[in-house]
Amino acid sequence: MAPVEDDEYADEKPTTSASISVDGTNEKAIDITTQFIYERLSPKIATNLVFIGLLTLPEKMPLAFAQSYTPISAAGTEGQKHHLARIMATQFTSAGVGPGIEQTKKEHQEQYFARQQARKDGAVIPPTPAHVAADLAPNSEPLRTQAASQFAVPQMPVTKLKGKIQFNLIASVKDLSDDEARKLMNQAFERIMQNESTKRFMGS
Repeated sequence: MAPVEDDEYADEKPTTSASISVDGTNEKAIDITTQFIYERLSPKIATNLVFIGLLTLPEKMPLAFAQSYTPISAAGTEGQKHHLARIMATQFTSAGVGPGIEQTKKEHQEQYFARQQARKDGAVIPPTPAHVAADLAPNSEPLRTQAASQFAVPQMPVTKLKGKIQFNLIASVKDLSDDEARKLMNQAFERIMQNESTKRFMGS
């Protein structure tokens, strides 16, 4: 049996990227994350999510709100909990975070090492298709032949979402000392008296 050339497997590496676009993988990741969120979506957590959402409400109602809002009669039902968990899981998976992404990455790594072990044992393993290999490529560039580099698939840059910092009024202010409080009160009193004197002088 002729040895299999390593160049055929140059793109086959365990995935370290958060973005996985293999057919069915995203759907599986969403299902795992949906179940994870659903099991933890208690009334207390849902209430906290609403309070956090109030800080980011837009000035105008989004056009799609009428198609996605929760009727009062459906709030808290099992169907609505599943629906909300599914929406959140889809957003998490799209951002490359969540237990579903971690599980699928782990499975891809296990499959990769299993294929490598099978090759060492003499089994003939067909090379990974180019579009799949590009999605599973690690951060470090593998060694490629000149012919393989001509057909390299460009990868889209992964943007990191910046977390929003919640404004805490209590933590941002400090208590005034007695001297500072008296000084501010005196200044306010003097300003009021000055305005009254000006109004009397002007004949108001």
